[in-house]
Amino acid sequence: MTIVAIMNQKGGVGKTTTALNFAHGLALSGKKILLLDLDPQGHLGNCFAINSDQGQGMDEVLINRVSIDSMTQAVRENLFIVPAGAKLGQLEMQVSDQTNLGYRLKSALPEVVEKYDYILMDCPP
Repeated sequence: MTIVAIMNQKGGVGKTTTALNFAHGLALSGKKILLLDLDPQGHLGNCFAINSDQGQGMDEVLINRVSIDSMTQAVRENLFIVPAGAKLGQLEMQVSDQTNLGYRLKSALPEVVEKYDYILMDCPP
């Protein structure tokens, strides 16, 4: 199992597009893929007609330590997503220690690593 974080300090450079197309190509080749939308804008979820402004997803995983499995949605054959969630944008302001968010994500991943061939993370700028 491989975890790939797609990140860049600047916004608007194609992180979401890269994550989407990379995931789709891997899924078409028969690999089982989990996408994590870590960008508060939630555009990765929007690509699959998931409105992050109204639902839950990575916000619940990071804030309330809800399981990733419970927030996962199947979107295509071999392709699954955890959308950003409505509260993900507020999270950066609420949590004073940003490194703590990384540890929360790290502690949430072990439950799903054996289920997927790749986990792709669309990171915020």
